[in-house]
Amino acid sequence: MEKCFYRKVGYGLSITDKVPPDPLQWAQSQVASVPTLHWTGKTYSTKDGIEFARKLRKVQDKADKTKDRKKREAIEKKGKLENGRWFHGANEITIRHNEAINGDNPVFERFSQFWCNHFSIVDKSMLPWFVTGPYHREVIRPALGGNFNDLLYDATISWAMIENLDNDENSGPNSKKAHENYKAGINENHARELMELHSISPNAGYTQEDVIQAAYIMSGWRHKWTEGRKKFNPVKFEGYSHQPGKKTVMGKTYEGGKKELRAFTNDLSNHAACKKFIATKLCRHFVTENPTDEMIQPIITAWTKSNGSLPFIHKAVIKVTYEYSGKEKKFSQVETWMEQLARMYKFRWIPQPKQMIWNPKYKSFGLQRRILKWLEKTGQHPYKPRDVNGWSDFKTDWISGEQLIRRLIFAKQVQSWGMKNQKEFHLQILEKNFEQKNIDTILARVGFYGDGKLGSENFALLANSPEVLYV
Repeated sequence: MEKCFYRKVGYGLSITDKVPPDPLQWAQSQVASVPTLHWTGKTYSTKDGIEFARKLRKVQDKADKTKDRKKREAIEKKGKLENGRWFHGANEITIRHNEAINGDNPVFERFSQFWCNHFSIVDKSMLPWFVTGPYHREVIRPALGGNFNDLLYDATISWAMIENLDNDENSGPNSKKAHENYKAGINENHARELMELHSISPNAGYTQEDVIQAAYIMSGWRHKWTEGRKKFNPVKFEGYSHQPGKKTVMGKTYEGGKKELRAFTNDLSNHAACKKFIATKLCRHFVTENPTDEMIQPIITAWTKSNGSLPFIHKAVIKVTYEYSGKEKKFSQVETWMEQLARMYKFRWIPQPKQMIWNPKYKSFGLQRRILKWLEKTGQHPYKPRDVNGWSDFKTDWISGEQLIRRLIFAKQVQSWGMKNQKEFHLQILEKNFEQKNIDTILARVGFYGDGKLGSENFALLANSPEVLYV
């Protein structure tokens, strides 16, 4: 094993982190169960987020009906529309980064962020501001101590995913709703992505008819629309909108109303194509973007032997990563790279919990918004992927000239956030996380001043050295 292992599966070792005597055991022990949040500040639930979104939508609808610009701006200001968005988005990102940077289980957090991206939520319907963060904490995170069957089902019927993939618009063509409402009809979007992106992938060989039948199975799962609350209601199964009768997907027949979806997701979870697809994605995220069958197979074997236990699957991924540390390299996504720098160098990145309490009178958030703003500046807001398939693990999507310039600008700012610049401090960080040959190369490239200090431009070069960008 090479020291890059600490960054491959986590966020590197900080100046205060002890070097583990058994790195493999150190990493695997962190994914055995779901740790409690390290964050001690206020958290907002999905229910809270939906309620905030409902209130702001009501304000926005009222403003949109006003033709006079000044009156419209006055309505929005009174409703604290922009402040509400900024605060809740910043609060969720702060919690996410706090767990990665200050928590005791960085390896678990890496897996948590992988799965949040796998079951990604796009930028629509105010989801990134109010619902995506709680969805990650309340649906994805708790499921990581269980099995993939439950994770797939829970993510599928979550409020965020139902809204994200339009399943609230999915009604069976022979449902009672369709007979009473000519606007009712099938929407394949969620069913297609459930199969294509979340489980079996197109490699399973399903057909368009299979997608339609899967959509029939999923019909009726929605957040019911009501006049007073619009769509801001809990997700429930609505028999009124469900397609009755038998449905057949890839040769398997389902019949049973509400129970059909769980039976269907269980079958997807246990499909050989699902195991290979997701094992490949895990290797691509943690090991190399071009994983071999030799890397993938141990993960599939762990999946099969444990009936989809995520702790067992994660331990297998960690073991494969351990075995290939130093042999295979991959380019880091922006957010992971930022979190690694923040953890290793312990710069003041996370606002204090007492600073992250909602106050509608705030005019600006300053420090509270810093993480959010820099993620957007550097091109990877984790709650706003460009597409429903989430953020890419391929180097070509991250290595443009513009992306590298943004990283350089970010790294140049770090010293103003309380990071030490003495040579001894940097050497301790480097010695914990890099082999000596790489340290020598980095130091020769960046250089120190005569007084043994590292300037902001020099640190920007250090942080963007190939030895740092590649793990």
